[in-house]
Parts: sequence; structure tokens; C-alpha cells
Amino acid sequence: MRQIQQHGRVIRAWMGAAYQDIPPKQDDPMPVVTNGVIITAVAPNGPAARAGLTPGDVITRVDDKWVPNQFALRNRESQLEPGTKINVSGVRGGQAFRSEVTLEEKPQAQRPAANR
Repeated sequence: MRQIQQHGRVIRAWMGAAYQDIPPKQDDPMPVVTNGVIITAVAPNGPAARAGLTPGDVITRVDDKWVPNQFALRNRESQLEPGTKINVSGVRGGQAFRSEVTLEEKPQAQRPAANR
């Protein structure tokens, strides 16, 4: 409500990546990671790209808080303001990684052209 009063709209933080829950692998008896989210796409020149995140990276923690699924990550993103720096950790190619991402304002969707 505060944002609507101050800015006339809700301002959302954005990491600049698309992600999904880790799909279960039934043929892998010892998966490296079983919980978290896998990055499926990274916006060119977006916050995730500038932080070095790439498709295939698995995010398991944000600011040392466990991220079990995409709902938890989206919820965390929605609680933060653009400009917030978050520490993201997870697994890349079987190795642990950690990266700092500075969230940006989520781009507004383009409005469809009016029917003529």
C-alpha cells in the first residue's frame, strides 16, 4: 500500500532470471542436489547475468536462507526492494558457488496495442 501511495504503483524487485523447481531424476540414485531451483534463462545484461549466474545453475540459498522451491524464491524476491544486494549460493557443474546479485526494478510488461 505504501508503494502505491508514494509511486502510484507497486514496484517489484527482479533478479533477472527464469527458474523452475528441480525436476526429480528417477534414474539417478545419488543426485547432487534434490532441493532448490534451477535457472532456465538469464536476461541479457540483467542482474543475474552481471552477477555471473547462468542457465543450469541451481540456487539453494539466498542470504543463507534455504530455498526449497521456486515459490520460496519468488516470495523472497517479492519481499525485497530494487537495489537490494542478495547473496545467492548453490551448485554449478557439481561445484558449490556463491554470488552477489543486486536486484533491479522488475520491468513493466508492455501494454497491448488498442484495438483499432
